[in-house]
Amino acid sequence: MWMPLLKAGLEARDGVIEGALAPPAGVTPNFENPVTRRHRVVVASIICPIISGAFFTLRMYTRVHITRRLGWDDCMLPSEDVD
Repeated sequence: MWMPLLKAGLEARDGVIEGALAPPAGVTPNFENPVTRRHRVVVASIICPIISGAFFTLRMYTRVHITRRLGWDDCMLPSEDVD
């Protein structure tokens, strides 16, 4: 259980987790329930591909129906959008 913490530079002594360095003045470390940005990452991971797909769809619609001309760059776009 403590192995991931030890790899991250934290030490466990007598069941108490200590960081590699002392925290700055006025800061209390919280190793049990740390502040996370997980929800922001999940939201960005959902929204960004949707926006990218919308712009890709608009570009392909414009190239096929308005200019009626596809170039090599249009054929390469789907391969660039794959993660």
